[in-house]
Formats: sequence, C-alpha cells, structure tokens
Amino acid sequence: MLKVMTFNINSYSTKHGPWSTRKILIRNAIQDASPDIIALQAVRKEFGVNNGADQATQIAELLPEYRYIIFQPAMHDENGNSGGSAFLSRLNIIEASCLKLTLRPGLEDVNQRVVLTSVLNLKTGPFYLFNAHFSWVYQQASDNVHETLPYINSFTGYALLVGDFNTTPDTDIINRFRKEGWADTWAELCPQDNGYTFESDHLTKRIDYAWANDSLKQRITAVEIVANNYDTGGKRPSDHIGLLVTLAV
Repeated sequence: MLKVMTFNINSYSTKHGPWSTRKILIRNAIQDASPDIIALQAVRKEFGVNNGADQATQIAELLPEYRYIIFQPAMHDENGNSGGSAFLSRLNIIEASCLKLTLRPGLEDVNQRVVLTSVLNLKTGPFYLFNAHFSWVYQQASDNVHETLPYINSFTGYALLVGDFNTTPDTDIINRFRKEGWADTWAELCPQDNGYTFESDHLTKRIDYAWANDSLKQRITAVEIVANNYDTGGKRPSDHIGLLVTLAV
C-alpha cells in the first residue's frame, strides 16, 4: 500500500495561530496520518524566519523519517523570499521536475504558480505524483488547468494529481479533468459526503483534490480527511484541512 497526503499549509499566516504552534500541529497531523509522501502547497522560504529554512524543511526536522525533501519556489519577492510547493517523502524520490504555469497580467491574483512532479520507483513501476496549486481567479485557474492537463496526460503509468485547486467540484474547470478521464477519488469513494476542506474553522467548500488517472483509479482503496486536529486554544494547522489517499500499489 502507498499513502499520499496533500495539504495546503497556509504559508506564515497567523490567522489560525503562530507558525511555531501550527508547525507542531502539522507534525502531529502527519504522524497520525502516517503517509509515505506528502504534497505541500503554500510553502514559504523567508531569510528572516527560522534561519531562512523553507517550511517543508522545518517540518521535516520534526519528522526525521521523511528524509527526502523537495521545495520548488514558484515566485520570489524583491527581498529574495520565495513561495511555492514541496514534497516530503519516506521513499526515495528518483526524479523531480516542475511545470511553470504562465501568469495572466491584470488580474487580482499576482502569484506565479507551478505543478511540481515527483517520481517514485515502486515494485509495480514508476509512480508519478503531481502537486498543483491553482489560482482562485477564474480566468487564471482556467489557464492553469489548460496548461496542466496536456502535461500530466503525457506520462504513462500510475499517476496521481493532488493539491489545492481553489475551485469547487461543480465548475467547468473541474469537469475538464473528468472529461480527460481523471477520477476524483473523493467523489468515487465518498459520494455521500461533502468532503469540505476549507476553511478549517468553518468548513463550507471542497477545493482540495486527489485525481487518479485511468491506470491508477482501480487501485484507490481509501480517501479520508486529515489534519483537522487543533489544540485547546482553537489554533489549527492551517486554513485548509488535508486529504489522505491510500493506493494498492
């Protein structure tokens, strides 16, 4: 079995608690879920915080079994700080790459974005994990998906696309994945549950997903909500909660 977790960690936002507290809650959530590999979105690296270590590396310092760390900046500011996506893995990531998504000018969302890819070498062959974080602005999200689909469809073998899509299941943007043969694992396995993942203190939307390609979709054995733990002071790991997918590979 292979367990994959996806989680938007909300950068250094303090709405649900300071990073020093949230980092521990994230560590606890990962330990409880016990995934083999974790796809993180909204990961920051700031030179003035925690000796300039990116947030994925900081989490890994609390979880030494996750020896493989990949942080991919998508955007940089004038001070050299950056934000992007990351993987933490117990298993050897034999290859990593990213697709840089174009940024449409003049929209509210000015964040550069990427789709980060890792490859695991399993007994059944290569396993491709795509980590996406799409825009909340319709036009930009549409562009993101238009560029992502041919990219992820170009890989042969088992493939799973996870991440924060910032879009609810009833939109034409999400329907594009279904039309291309990708299976929404939550809708397939938990059709009677809303699967809300945002916002963590008042859940009203499902915007975080795990999609399996045609080769993989028959091997999904479970999908569940994770990282919804919080301490007695009402602090939470993030503004999102996570998903954990279990695969028979």
